[in-house]
Amino acid sequence: DYTVQFKLSTGNSAFPTVLADAPGMMVSPSAFKANPSEIGLKPVGTGPFKFSEWIRNSRLVFVKNRDYWRLGKPYLDSIVLR
Repeated sequence: DYTVQFKLSTGNSAFPTVLADAPGMMVSPSAFKANPSEIGLKPVGTGPFKFSEWIRNSRLVFVKNRDYWRLGKPYLDSIVLR
């Protein structure tokens, strides 16, 4: 039920990278409809951390997603990337 299959006409060693990079990233339809011009500035997701703050050329702050599906995770309350 959760399998996606791609059938390419020729081999393409870059295909996995394309899927993992910006052209292949999924976008929240509701976030896009709410503000399409800032879709790359206000990320949303369902991972272990939630986006909290972005100060250009300074830091990115992520906080623990208390609704994360894996009980007891993440272990950290936040992550700050400088």
